[in-house]
Amino acid sequence: MKSWEEIVAIKDKLKLDMEVRHELDARRVIVGMGTCGIKAGARDIMAELMKEFAEKNIEHTMLTLEGCIGKCDKEPVIEVIEKNGDKVVYGLVDKEKVKKTVDSHLLNDKAVSEFTL
Repeated sequence: MKSWEEIVAIKDKLKLDMEVRHELDARRVIVGMGTCGIKAGARDIMAELMKEFAEKNIEHTMLTLEGCIGKCDKEPVIEVIEKNGDKVVYGLVDKEKVKKTVDSHLLNDKAVSEFTL
C-alpha cells in the first residue's frame, strides 16, 4: 500500500466481500475458541462440526470460530446465529450434542432446548 486511495480500495473490496458473504449465508455457526474453550475441547467440537457439515452437505451456513464467548463455565460453546439475527447458544457441547444439534437445528430448524444456555 503506497497511497490512501489503495487503502480505501482495499477497505471497499473487503466490505463488499463481507456483504456478499452475508447475503449468501442463511446462518452462522460459531465455536468459542478462547483458551477456556480450547482447554474444554473446542478443537474437537470444531472438527466434529466440520465432519458433520461435509457428511450432511450443509450449505448456506458459515462455520467459524471466535475467541472467548463469555460463557467460560459452559465451554465448549456453540452459537447459532440465524440470518435474521436470532441466536441460540449451546453449552457443554460434546460430540453427541454436535450430531443432535446439526440434525435438529441446522437441518430441521428446531433448536435443541435441553442443550441451550
